[in-house]
Amino acid sequence: SDVCSSDLSERSAITPSYSQTDLQQKIPGPCGAGIAIYWNGITDTPVTHTRPVSHHSNSYHGEIQAIDLALKCITQKKPALQNRQVHILTDCQSALRAIISWSNATPDNNLQIIRSINTLVDTLQTRNININITWIAEQSNLEGNNLADQTAKNAVIQSQQGPRLISAAQTIHECVKGIKSK
Repeated sequence: SDVCSSDLSERSAITPSYSQTDLQQKIPGPCGAGIAIYWNGITDTPVTHTRPVSHHSNSYHGEIQAIDLALKCITQKKPALQNRQVHILTDCQSALRAIISWSNATPDNNLQIIRSINTLVDTLQTRNININITWIAEQSNLEGNNLADQTAKNAVIQSQQGPRLISAAQTIHECVKGIKSK
């Protein structure tokens, strides 16, 4: 794909990704987020980061977590980035739509993370860092996307070893199921 060819060669590029185990058998299931960062453009050596997400989640939640992780890495970079163009490439259209069209009234159990993403973007803009979040096809065969996918798979393993975190909606569902069974 030519989405990253010339215009990203001298700018920071980040590809977030999510992973789940046995997607066909268990959705939602264990989920992790991974990112590949090219600090000086796509010809640079990438740096990867992971975030275990949950024992019980989905691709949308994983991708939102990966985008949040990418923005936190940019915000915390030392020395601090300034006056830069940063491209975040995502293969999850629903995550992109949720981030773009969010409001405090959004009926989404991921509102806190979406709010965090938008706050981080605002913070970075005060440092003259322009964030572009762009959709790419899942099978785009970009090296960064493949690397982020592998990193996210490692985060799935971490999510299975850590504490069992579930979404607010799943908590309510489990409580209602417990009450009905009594």
